Amino acid sequence: MKKLFLICLILFGALRASAETWTPVGQVQWTEGALTGQYYYDFGYHKTWNVSVERSDTRPKVFRLQPYASKPFNYSDHLSDNVYVYLHTENPKQVYIEYYKYYYRYSYYFHVWQRCPENGFDSKYYGNIVDGNSIEFPVGSFAVDNFYNTSSSQTAPSSYAKYSTYIHKIVFPEGVLDYTPAEESWVNIGKGRWEDPYRKNNNGDSYTTNVDVEKSVQHPHNYRISLQEGDYIKIYTENPSKVYISSYSVTNSQGVKTVITQNCPENGLSGSQYGTLSNGKITIPGDYFIASVPSTGETMTCDASRKCVITLPDGFDNPLPEENGVFMGIIAFNDEIARKPISLLNNDTKEDFTSFVDGLQMGNATLLYYAVDQAVSSMKSQTFPENLSNAVLVTFTDGLDQGSLAMKPEHRSSKGYASYLADIIGQTTIQGCPLEAYAIGLKSDDVYDDELFMYNLQSIASNDNNISPVSNITEMQQKLTNLFENLNRQTTQRIVTIKVPMMSHGDKYRFTLDKSRNSATSSNVWFEGVFNIDNMSLEDITYHGFTSISGTTIVAKQESIKLLFTLNDCRDLDGGTLDVSQDGIDQWQYIPSRDIWNHNIENAKKEDIDIQEVISSVAIMFALDCSSSLGDLFPLVKSTANSFINRLAGGDDSSTGIEDVVADDKNLDSNAPVEYYDIQGVRVLNPRKGLYIRRQGNTVSKVMIR
Repeated sequence: MKKLFLICLILFGALRASAETWTPVGQVQWTEGALTGQYYYDFGYHKTWNVSVERSDTRPKVFRLQPYASKPFNYSDHLSDNVYVYLHTENPKQVYIEYYKYYYRYSYYFHVWQRCPENGFDSKYYGNIVDGNSIEFPVGSFAVDNFYNTSSSQTAPSSYAKYSTYIHKIVFPEGVLDYTPAEESWVNIGKGRWEDPYRKNNNGDSYTTNVDVEKSVQHPHNYRISLQEGDYIKIYTENPSKVYISSYSVTNSQGVKTVITQNCPENGLSGSQYGTLSNGKITIPGDYFIASVPSTGETMTCDASRKCVITLPDGFDNPLPEENGVFMGIIAFNDEIARKPISLLNNDTKEDFTSFVDGLQMGNATLLYYAVDQAVSSMKSQTFPENLSNAVLVTFTDGLDQGSLAMKPEHRSSKGYASYLADIIGQTTIQGCPLEAYAIGLKSDDVYDDELFMYNLQSIASNDNNISPVSNITEMQQKLTNLFENLNRQTTQRIVTIKVPMMSHGDKYRFTLDKSRNSATSSNVWFEGVFNIDNMSLEDITYHGFTSISGTTIVAKQESIKLLFTLNDCRDLDGGTLDVSQDGIDQWQYIPSRDIWNHNIENAKKEDIDIQEVISSVAIMFALDCSSSLGDLFPLVKSTANSFINRLAGGDDSSTGIEDVVADDKNLDSNAPVEYYDIQGVRVLNPRKGLYIRRQGNTVSKVMIR
């Protein structure tokens, strides 16, 4: 039986290896330097020739070549050998070639090692990518043994090995080395159900669980689910009668991992055992799966009486939405994580968000690091409209972390996890937009380590300007208000297009934008420039009273006898969207001989002027602390969060956000004593005249005492 297991293991290993596919990407110039330490004969080792190269479809920074297949050297007895040389370029400063053996003449083999840790050496003779397309390996990078009749792979060179004496160089075609495949994007489409073909629950029945189902944007027949953090099972349904899923692993209570693989060629196995999709339910018989234990080499076919069943959410095959606007998700954290998946936020959907916040409960512990980690992952896995202009993560916290290392022990220490977050936040872009991370910290009474408090805020913010330690709820509200106004400025653009008759070369023209049609010189908002008929542009433009990103030269688009000039992103001097109307724009031509501006009174306002407000999309994740350290302030935190949500949704909410809200303490009732707090959230025993927060039972409201 052990022999059978070994045979199966070898067979499955070979089949899995063969599953990797390669795509030709052109030819490289291969300048031999690896073999140059071997000078028994002058074979012309240091020469250059062209070699076809292929790129791995699953590892886009790994290439393979057959440099010796064309008998490149001069010696008459030198043979051709189709040996593949595998090249790793994942790190442009640590490029390496895997060990290979080259059958170069009758009964003789060269065994070639690059001297780097990946090949078992304590030296770091790496190649470097230079000039974007060339890889150079320094002298001494390769150890080469010349063995007679030794075709078996060797683990290390012998004492007779020779080191390379020339630079080894590989020159790639333009754009091959810096190629990065488009990352597949996924959208959460709702809850589904998973029934496992291998695992059982405590009752001996098939293990079942609810799962979030995500749909691929690029391949709308592909879905994925996650049974454990970060480990996705991909589901391929393009052919409903040939459905298959990717391999996944399960770990038992003793820590033994088992890999479950559907028996089909797409997974590197020899079978043709597929499932079916019907009415939103995928069914794959249990014996279509192979279970293997890597630690022992055991393998077995799963139970034929079982089956894998995946129930997809309603509307799973509906086209993905193409709306633009604000896309928001919320992660609330204490000793657990609560999620509101990323979705479109507007006046029609905002109640889904505010209801989620209203339903949050306080809890002990604070999974701060883990929540931020999850927030970043959620944004990276989501797809957004093409006009996305901002990606924002806002974290409100009491400044502590308690428990995150239980979720991710590999970070070992609090500062280790915080440092990791600082790195990923700094490196993350969402569809080309750098992640802008803000940290608002309200120090709770149990924070004694001020240094760690600030270190945490620094670690979860993208720069020091985005760190906001606050001392009360009012300051938190102001920070969110400032953030909203800044986002609104960045995502809303005023575009003005003005159509005028053909202008005269070399003449100066002014356009006033504030209804100053009695005199061009009395205008407070205008731009002017000199017309160049050779390139149909207004040049040397000066802006007064507003700004535009169109710059000092605007090239016109000609339509018959008229010219169209477009001003992009017009803003007032405070940075807000410029307030301008069709009726407020006039054209003037400067008459040098009289030192006056001549008004073009024939400009047809409605037909010749177009004003647009273009709103780009924004992605926002809100990580919200719900730990019990917030105490009586928690209802105010929730109402402040909902005020922020309401404004993002387009509502007019300039208030502090402290209106009628429901507290979370279920032990309170309407007969409880009345408590008063000032706007900063500090309890007041004897309130006098002024604005206060009144709490009685489970209701909190804002009141004016006169």
